[in-house]
Amino acid sequence: MTSSRTQIKCLALYLIDARGVASPPEIKCLALYLTPAQIECLALYLIDARGVASPPVRRTPHPGQSSACTPKCEKFLSRFRLAIERRRCLHETVTSDQKPESSGCNWYSQLMERQPISVCMISGPEARRIRRALESVAGWTTEIIVVLNEDVVDGTEQIALEFGAKVFRERWKGYVAQKNSAAEKASQPWLLGLDADEAVSPGLQREIAHAMATEALSPRHAAYSFPRCTFFAGKWIRHGDWYPDRKVLLWRRGQARWAGVEPHAALAVSGSIGRLKHDLHHYSMENLDHFVRKSIDYSDCFVCHAAETGLRASRLDIWGRPLWRFVRGYVLRLGFLDGWQGYCIARMTAFQTFLRYAKLRERAVAQRDTA
Repeated sequence: MTSSRTQIKCLALYLIDARGVASPPEIKCLALYLTPAQIECLALYLIDARGVASPPVRRTPHPGQSSACTPKCEKFLSRFRLAIERRRCLHETVTSDQKPESSGCNWYSQLMERQPISVCMISGPEARRIRRALESVAGWTTEIIVVLNEDVVDGTEQIALEFGAKVFRERWKGYVAQKNSAAEKASQPWLLGLDADEAVSPGLQREIAHAMATEALSPRHAAYSFPRCTFFAGKWIRHGDWYPDRKVLLWRRGQARWAGVEPHAALAVSGSIGRLKHDLHHYSMENLDHFVRKSIDYSDCFVCHAAETGLRASRLDIWGRPLWRFVRGYVLRLGFLDGWQGYCIARMTAFQTFLRYAKLRERAVAQRDTA
């Protein structure tokens, strides 16, 4: 079997849309939902506008092999050809006022058409990470909006423009205000909040497409939540305080606004919230050094907020809270099942908690001595 990259390339070269031209972005979207065997089968036998198998993508069978596809692939091919005969999926566009029909072609139509979603992103100098986020939404969402800090010069803007994003330069106003600014620029009925260190997984993309089709028929929810899975030190973290880390990031325009305490923005939703099961991929912590730097930054934000609200730290906070965070994350929430990475996360989270309240206590002592 050829590599996935080659399979997708073959599919992109020979699949044609309603205009009779190749559509690589849509092909990439489709390929995310097919198994490698199905991609290969489709690339080998994909029929063109005349209903004839495309010869350039055929592959010579091995000696003694009657077909280049397994019986499983042949079965998939039959279903795909039947779907084309029913709806001519590759040569018809689905208008927004058409209701989904119950046919074998629905899954294909939902994947190939762009969803009525505006992706809203804020970004600093993220040239190293933002490409992965943009790749995960390009081709199946209608609009991508990136609000970029006005002082960014590392090439982030050029990368965003490569994916057709609308880039707006603004001064930094804080996470909550910046995210609301991006949302206000959206033109689609639904909005998807995405950070530069996140990426929509194939499973989540499929669920979102299904949710959009359902909402088009009968509005049900004002927003949707889904779990967020973090990649840390070569491992996807599935336990402890970091998972499922469910976030509300998909919402109907006009029915939610960003709120919360810096730097942790959260959506305040007016209406019911549906639940999706597939993960949003999160590439937050690049290494331990990055973890430590973020812990220091977060502790500074915590102390500033505590000063505004009059929060004080006792000795019990300094000793008890870090211990509780470790026990909760590593033992009660099964962080130990994530190996040494789980232990590291539990210890660092406890340290982060200690640092917050120790700094708060230090501030109180300094103010008392200067009084």
